[in-house]
Order: sequence, then structure tokens, then C-alpha cells
Amino acid sequence: MTVVKPEDTEENSKHDVPCPQTSSHAEDEVELSETSPRYRTMFEKAPVGVAQLDSLSGRFVQMNPRYCEIIGYSRAEIEAKTFQEITHPEDIQEDLDHMAKLVDGAIDEFSMEKRYYRKDQSIVWVNLTVSRLWRDGQAPDFHMAVVEDITSRKELEAERDKLIEELRKSLADVKQLGGMLPICMSCKKIQDDRGYWSQLEQFLSERADLQFSHGVCPECLSQEFEDDSG
Repeated sequence: MTVVKPEDTEENSKHDVPCPQTSSHAEDEVELSETSPRYRTMFEKAPVGVAQLDSLSGRFVQMNPRYCEIIGYSRAEIEAKTFQEITHPEDIQEDLDHMAKLVDGAIDEFSMEKRYYRKDQSIVWVNLTVSRLWRDGQAPDFHMAVVEDITSRKELEAERDKLIEELRKSLADVKQLGGMLPICMSCKKIQDDRGYWSQLEQFLSERADLQFSHGVCPECLSQEFEDDSG
């Protein structure tokens, strides 16, 4: 009978243990790390603006070409600024409130529409999405900001709102012409709701989009001809 030594079994078992396999998820994480070529290509060629910022100071750390194009500054110029410096004053408080919640851990990301001042002092509207880059349990350090230029959409919305307001005003003006209007039997002036008298043409011009051309109706022309001939 052959006796199998314990040490032989242990030695053989070492060779039977399969080699550990690296998961595809881990490979993806390595491949998409900030130093990988794929990450740099995605970052540099992205159709939206992407920037990394210091979450405590608001200073820009790095950004892609599209971000520079949207903001209107060179990369070196932006790196010398904070997002607070280029944010429109009417939008800064909302942005800071969101950032405070992000740093405190109340939220992981946020989105908002805001305005930036470009280098030439023109205004650009963007849809901003901010995500933290630190892991749970770590101290806040950096966040990622993704911006999409929505200026054209905002301009169309402003034109639409302006048109709606003009239509609303026109309707209100038309309503003012309803009801009973006091008119002078002699000079034909009209009394407005403030008690002032004005010529008919002036009254209507102030309350409707009207222009007047003057002429003589057939009856008046005939009457004037009779007066001249008499």
C-alpha cells in the first residue's frame, strides 16, 4: 500500500490553485485613470466644457479646450482665476449654496443654469453639472464641472418672453378702448381715465399700434365746395 505523505498533498495543492484573474471592472478603472491615453482623449475631445476645480477655494486646476472656448479665456488665464470671479453676480449665491452642500456631504452632485462673464465681458449662459471627486470618508478636495453652452436657447426664450409681453400689452391696450368714452360734442376731444382731454388721433395712438393719414371725406369735400361757390 502506498502511503501519501501530508507534505506531498500540500505541495501538490499549491500547484492546483488557479492564478487570480484581474476583473474587467478593475481594468476599466485603470484604463480610465487620469494618466491613461483614453482618459486624456475623452477629456480633451469632449464636446462639452470639462474642468477640475479646487472645491474649497474655487480655483481652476485643469480644463479642456471646449471649456476655454465657452468661457473665452486661455487655459493659463483661467487657471489664475476662481469660478466666483467669472460668475454673474445674480447667480453666484445659488452656486455657493450648492457648493456648501457638496462640501458638507449633503449632496454628491448638482445642476443649475448660470451665467459666466467671458473675457470680453459678454455673457454666456451654461447648463452646469458639478460632481465631487473625493470618495466617501475622504476630505473634500476637488470636483468636476461640466458646462454646456445654452446661450442660443436662452436668447430664443428671451425673444419669446418679449413677444408674449408685447402681445399682453397690446391686449391690455385694446381693452382700454372698450366701454364708454367721454367725447366733446364740439371739438371731438376724448377724455381719458385720468380726466385729461386729448385729440382723437392722440388718444388712439397712445393705446393702439395705429398711424393716421389725413384726407377729406366726400361729404366734407362737397360741403366745402358749396361754401366756396356760395
